[in-house]
Amino acid sequence: MGPGFQTGYELGETHIISRSGTGPLTVMVMSGDPSISGYVDYKRREYCKDIGCPRQKELESKITGSEEYEEIRNKCRTECLRTTYEFHHWLIDKGYLIVRRE
Repeated sequence: MGPGFQTGYELGETHIISRSGTGPLTVMVMSGDPSISGYVDYKRREYCKDIGCPRQKELESKITGSEEYEEIRNKCRTECLRTTYEFHHWLIDKGYLIVRRE
């Protein structure tokens, strides 16, 4: 299992994912910022669904907010099966841009 990252936020939020040292990932959620005109935003768990993550499939079989659902979601946050490197390159391959304000 590789070091994981968190993708289970609410729809419409923007996620900036970075790795600091060997510790856990730092995830900043910047909600409320409008999308960039002419572009589409990354949707919650889009990567997980696209790569066929087995935990994502299990999550989809549970009732949102149930104890089982939250247990799986917490595993995704703390023990992701993929690495940040893989996610970053998936974003690039899919044409996503990672942007920030000046």
